[in-house]
Amino acid sequence: DGCTQFPIDFFDAGCEQGDASGDESIFMFNTSYQFTEAMLGYVTVSEGYGLGGSNPVPVCDDPAGNCIAESEAFVDPETVTNYELGMRTAWLNNTLTLNGAIYLMDYENIHVFGPSQVNPAIFITKSAGQAESTGIELELTAALGQFWWTAAGYTYNESELSQDSDGIYNETVKKGDLLPGTPRNQFSWYIANRFPMQNGLDFLFR
Repeated sequence: DGCTQFPIDFFDAGCEQGDASGDESIFMFNTSYQFTEAMLGYVTVSEGYGLGGSNPVPVCDDPAGNCIAESEAFVDPETVTNYELGMRTAWLNNTLTLNGAIYLMDYENIHVFGPSQVNPAIFITKSAGQAESTGIELELTAALGQFWWTAAGYTYNESELSQDSDGIYNETVKKGDLLPGTPRNQFSWYIANRFPMQNGLDFLFR
């Protein structure tokens, strides 16, 4: 019947079947303005869609079993609307670039990873309702010579619930609480080298 049946002496679990399909239209709007040859501003409004589906764990009501509740078997789709305002700039004869953006992401039925109501040791995909993510992104790139360059990036992100939710940790999480697994501060840095080869291709190392 399409379900994987586990040995009866392992745990008593039910078998649920389901599929996921989507038929959604999403849009994207982008416009930009070239202030100078080295400075461009842009505005973007876009939509995103995350397909729902099922958690690959058997269903049962035994707290000692490796299973989940029937209500947790399936997850509804997730949607997001993103608003972004940014600038791209170049300096010192294009040897230095500095880009930045601010953004707001408005989620409906956001997917999170949390414990099952039946067995908290099992983590599954859950729906946490409405949430917002706001932040700023900065990126600096500098040429160090003909074939060397370095880049650094910084992101500040504030992701929080827009409503109370009982779908994350099996207890009510209040509006304004931070979403799990979303760090406020992220920093990256790398140095790279482009090595021209005799066959006309380039070897990139970073």
